[in-house]
Amino acid sequence: MNDSSLFHAGLLIFEGEGTITQLDQGLAGLFGYEKEELIGESLSILFPTIETRIKDFNHQKEAVIKIQAVNKKGEFIPTSMTLSSLGNGSTEKTAIIQDLSDLQSSKVRYSESENKLNAIIKTAVDGIISIDTKGIVQLVNPAAARLFGYAPEEVNGKNVKMLMPEPDQTRHDGNLNQTLSGGPPKLIGIGREVEGLRKNESTF
Repeated sequence: MNDSSLFHAGLLIFEGEGTITQLDQGLAGLFGYEKEELIGESLSILFPTIETRIKDFNHQKEAVIKIQAVNKKGEFIPTSMTLSSLGNGSTEKTAIIQDLSDLQSSKVRYSESENKLNAIIKTAVDGIISIDTKGIVQLVNPAAARLFGYAPEEVNGKNVKMLMPEPDQTRHDGNLNQTLSGGPPKLIGIGREVEGLRKNESTF
């Protein structure tokens, strides 16, 4: 049974300027072919831009390239191709082909999830502020920025203690360091009511 959806990598051998001499059925199945249909054909049937890439490779012993493949239906497949010479005077070369479709799909899904999360944060009614281990603001949503009288870009990249009145402002870095070094938590993992300092220096 052929199931190209389970395929991730395969091997083919070609000679000269790209005539396919051997390949495994898993690789052929990825492109929607039987391997007998591809043996004797030019690599360009699968990789339309391969000819110029092979000419560049002829001056190297091994190379890894990213290249778009085309299946029997004319659909594009992102791939990585590792090219190697067989050596011993042979004109044949090997190509290990890896399907990058899953990788690209994962990147797209991650990007979509990140965009959705950012949209939720930006439209949240409650104020949300995220800091790193040094107390530097990595994210502040519009609701939080308005609460303190700032635009988001005025707070991002600054130490969060700018939003605290004294004595919390002076104590903040020390409390954060103590918590991160394993001491009794004074900031993280506990709920606290604290005063905030607005841009106009009023507190709330």
